Amino acid sequence: MSYIWNNYRSDKVFFVPEYFCPYVEIFSDDESTVPVNPFLRFPEIFSPLFCNFITNTFKLDLVSFNNVLFHYLAQTDRSFGMNFFQMIIEKIRYELLHGYYGKKIINLWQGIESKDQEQILYVLAKKMLNGNMNYFSESVGRLFISHMLTYDRTDDVYFLYIKADNSDYNCLKLELLKFFFWFRNFKMIVVWKYPYGIIDIDSTMLIGYTQIV
Repeated sequence: MSYIWNNYRSDKVFFVPEYFCPYVEIFSDDESTVPVNPFLRFPEIFSPLFCNFITNTFKLDLVSFNNVLFHYLAQTDRSFGMNFFQMIIEKIRYELLHGYYGKKIINLWQGIESKDQEQILYVLAKKMLNGNMNYFSESVGRLFISHMLTYDRTDDVYFLYIKADNSDYNCLKLELLKFFFWFRNFKMIVVWKYPYGIIDIDSTMLIGYTQIV
């Protein structure tokens, strides 16, 4: 797909031939003029300029051309003005919505509010940039007001306390976070709303405010 950009020069003339196959690149030995197959190259942007997809005839209308041209310039301008981190976020968003992580994740993703989606996307982008660092705790902190993650060596288990109701929506958010950020070979017990307590330690044994786990 890089053929038409080979040996690029500003004095080259790019043009759309009168007849061409929509699925095949057009090659030419001419160094000064380069035929372009717009069906293959930029179908979503330039399709309004084509009047017949069967015979592949090309129609140039000035009003339509101006419309398409400025749409293209707008997309280009947005891309140049977008920082690299935001481009990663948009790439992840695209993958999520197009089934890269499976139908179950699509359904979970569509079930949460956009503000929560943006928080998850932000942490996912950080994870992509920095490798396999553990971002689970940060991701939980962005979606829940208060939380605490502790490890019990005796039982080899993690306890996650979240100061929030055990609602369907909160469970949905946590399921997404576990999918993207939790190490699946580690066992985790989730404690909702009230902190967990330890038997025989008075400071954790406030009846009505503490769960025993």
